[in-house]
Amino acid sequence: MTNSTRLPNGLSKYSVAAALTFALSSCSAEMEKTPHTDSSATESLSRLDSVTSPGKRIDAEWTVHTDGVHGALIGMRSSDVRTAIGLAPSSSASKEECEYLDAGVLPVKLFFMLHSDTLVRIDVRDSTVATAEGARIGDTEGRIRTIYGEKVQVEPHKYTGPEGHYLIVAPTGGRNRMIVFETDGDHVTTYRVGREPEVRYVEGCS
Repeated sequence: MTNSTRLPNGLSKYSVAAALTFALSSCSAEMEKTPHTDSSATESLSRLDSVTSPGKRIDAEWTVHTDGVHGALIGMRSSDVRTAIGLAPSSSASKEECEYLDAGVLPVKLFFMLHSDTLVRIDVRDSTVATAEGARIGDTEGRIRTIYGEKVQVEPHKYTGPEGHYLIVAPTGGRNRMIVFETDGDHVTTYRVGREPEVRYVEGCS
């Protein structure tokens, strides 16, 4: 006599096998759908992030104003600028009429132009450093116009024009201070703040 296993409720081994096959097929189909859904969501978040974050997170400690940054103000002597931004005192007096302060140890890429030992301009090469109004490297020309409105004057860039531009923002009230944004025709590539005429120099101290 052959031994056999009796299944409850009159189920045969064939009907159980069919049920298991169906269940496994359903689970497999759901697993195939899940990665596609997650991938689409990730791509959407990435696109959103690229629109809302043109660069790294803004470093509020180094917010740039038309008067200066981090306590280093246009018109200060170089010794006071060093103190303001945390640099060690210079061991010797400079003999150059125009030069850039060596600030390579700072956590951000800023360049301080000195004329006759006086701070006259600050060049920004860091997308984490924004102006007081929120403009920074990576912003579109349209965003600069939106932020500053009718204060923006547009001039062709010496090297990348006519596509590239200088977007010049002069504060109201006749103050001798301005912001100059350089663009490639679409986005800000660098900018500087300072007094005239030095802030308009295309090649720095050269």
